[in-house]
Parts: sequence; C-alpha cells; structure tokens
Amino acid sequence: MEAPVPLNCSPIAGRFVLLWHDVPANSKRPSHFDLMLEHEGQLRTWAIEQIPHRDECVEGIELPPHRLAYLDFEGEISGGRGTVRRIDQGDYRTLESSRAWFTVEMHGLEATKNLRFQRAKSPQLWVISRVDALANL
Repeated sequence: MEAPVPLNCSPIAGRFVLLWHDVPANSKRPSHFDLMLEHEGQLRTWAIEQIPHRDECVEGIELPPHRLAYLDFEGEISGGRGTVRRIDQGDYRTLESSRAWFTVEMHGLEATKNLRFQRAKSPQLWVISRVDALANL
C-alpha cells in the first residue's frame, strides 16, 4: 500500500535526521544515506546514495517507516545490518504539497535546505531534488 504523499503544512511539521548507513559487504544494498522525516508518530524514510546539491536530483527508495528512536540513534543496528552515523538533524516544515509530490524546508544543525520529493514510476521510488530557490516562499 502506498504511503500518502502530503505532509501537513504547518510552521513546524516535525523533526528530521540524516544518517550515514554503513552496511556490511554482503548486503543487497550499498552503503547509503537514510533521510528520515517525522510523520504521524514514526519516521518516513528514504535511502539515497548521495545528498542532492542545488538544482540536482537523486533517486530515493522509500523504506518502511522507522521508529522515532532513530532521531537520536547512532551505532550498530541489530541483526547485523550495519551501523549508522548522524550527519545532520533538526526541524522541517512542509512548504507545498500535492498528491504526487511535496517540498520541505529543513533547518538542520549543518545547513538549511529545501528538498522536493516527487513520486516516480513505482510506489517506493522517488526523485528527490534540492530546490533552495523556494526558500523565499
């Protein structure tokens, strides 16, 4: 079942965390970033290979929701699934949304950035782009 796209537009929608997930060599997926947005008591999570730079797009695979504990977690993940290290964290708010995409403004400890999440061909595949030009909205 597809997760709903729109996140409620509000001054602060929730917290976010960006983790570097170093996976074991025998994993199906390479090491990647986990981008997590707090939403309805859990973390909507996307695995991305790189952080998008201004006017750049990357593919993101939406993973099953994660527990809120990952907002503060760093270290070894149970079950031999590797380790995670926090890259950035902070608050976000939704700037705009539709049924197929949404844009968030993220205020982190390291940077402030605007990201647009656009649903792609499959329900789990998203195109994530950095759209800092929207910062003045």
